[in-house]
Amino acid sequence: MKRRILATLVAALSIGVPAAHAEQLAGVTDDNRLVFFDSGDPRAIDLRPPVAGLQPGELINGFDRRPATNQLYAMTDQNNIYVIDGLANTATLLRTFTPKLAGATFGFDFSAETDRIRVLSDSGQSFRLRATNLASASDGPVRLVGGGRPSMSGAAYSGNRVGSKSSRLYAINDQNDRLYRLTTSNKSGTNFESIGRLGVAIGPRTGFDIASDGLAYGAFQVGTDPSTQIYRVSLVNGAATKLGTLGGGLKLVGLTALGLGAPDTKAPGITVSISASQRSNVLAAKGLRVTLSTTEAGDLDAEAKLRGSQIGEAGEFVESRSSRVLKISFNSLGRAAIRRGSSVRIALRITVKDVAGNTTVVQRIVKARAG
Repeated sequence: MKRRILATLVAALSIGVPAAHAEQLAGVTDDNRLVFFDSGDPRAIDLRPPVAGLQPGELINGFDRRPATNQLYAMTDQNNIYVIDGLANTATLLRTFTPKLAGATFGFDFSAETDRIRVLSDSGQSFRLRATNLASASDGPVRLVGGGRPSMSGAAYSGNRVGSKSSRLYAINDQNDRLYRLTTSNKSGTNFESIGRLGVAIGPRTGFDIASDGLAYGAFQVGTDPSTQIYRVSLVNGAATKLGTLGGGLKLVGLTALGLGAPDTKAPGITVSISASQRSNVLAAKGLRVTLSTTEAGDLDAEAKLRGSQIGEAGEFVESRSSRVLKISFNSLGRAAIRRGSSVRIALRITVKDVAGNTTVVQRIVKARAG
């Protein structure tokens, strides 16, 4: 994986690359460790030791890739900005900046258009830093159209590629679980309008970034589960779609997109376990229960047919490397035919399609016997 990360960090990013490529992502944990993974399988990680070069007790609270140089930058609770060498796992102090950080969680992101860093906080703080010398420009406090607490714990610019002439700032509010978009920013206020609800209840520990191809990714702590969940976030309506759980039980405080990796052309693996012969009265009443294991995230669809006609279906999005029991209920015609028949053969077709579009199909025959 290290060779792949190096290639991604130094490669020139472009748009228009097929969706079959997984996005390479980097995160930083709450104990200053870098972790590298891709959007296709967040459980497979390359975890590093704590970054060397920080001051004793200093904690990273902001993390992003600078599009102009492809370098990783980190902000800390001591008002320092560091350049991170992702391969050597070291931090080099750039300089200390002002104003003093106000808040507990922060959004931190580069604008490729201006080569400036935007910092937002859960206290409503908003300012920008020039990348070259960290000269600051403070804007007015964050305000939400329609009201609400301006707790912005994640920030990301669109147009995240070298030469971008247009970018928009998006932010995650961990208090109302919504995605917002900047409307105006000046000394009187940093004003955001709501795009829509994420659809999940997130905690304050947030990572958020928009890749060069325009897809947005979030690293959220959801509900009472302390682990980090990786999501794709729609910039159209705010809806978050789960891609999987980050491996290692890690707690991310920052996330950045590194670029598109090599095309994923490998079909997802799936294991199906189901009894080949079942009692007709049980099948008619309870339907089919299928135990499934998949090797990566994707859409799962199951279809049951009797004599060529569909009698039942089920579908859902499955996490990477997950095991589950899928229930397929039959329609009224299917239940009646199963009860009447003395030797009924149900054709089961299960399809799993991963996030890159690769597909695997498994077929089974289930016999319904009298009883």
